[in-house]
Amino acid sequence: MHVIGYDVGNSSSNIDALGWDGKIGLVVVFKNGDRYRYESIPKSIFDRIMRREIDNSYGKTFNALCKSGQKWTKLKGFVFSKVLPASAYGQHIASSPEFQSVLNTWISTPSPNCPYAW
Repeated sequence: MHVIGYDVGNSSSNIDALGWDGKIGLVVVFKNGDRYRYESIPKSIFDRIMRREIDNSYGKTFNALCKSGQKWTKLKGFVFSKVLPASAYGQHIASSPEFQSVLNTWISTPSPNCPYAW
C-alpha cells in the first residue's frame, strides 16, 4: 500500500497520523501504535478531518464522521510510504518541487504532435 501520511504531532491526544488513498480509504495511526483502515471513507470526509471541522480537533472530527458504523480493518506492519507534517496537507500540488520539475521539463520540451506548442 502506498499512502502518504500526515503527522498530526501534538495536535491530537489520540491520533498520531492520518492518510487517505482512493483504493485503500482512510488510514489512521493512533498514539498507542494501532493502525486501522476505514475502507468506505470518501476523500471529502478525509478533507474535513484534516481541516479539524469539529472543535478544531482531529479526534472529534474523526469520531463524529467515521468511527460509528464504518467497516474497519486493523493493519499489522503498515507503514506510510511518505509522512508529511499535517500543516502540509492542502497545499496546492503546483507548489511542490516535484511538480515544478516536471512542469519545467514539459514546458521546455516541444511536442511535434501538440497543436498548442509554443
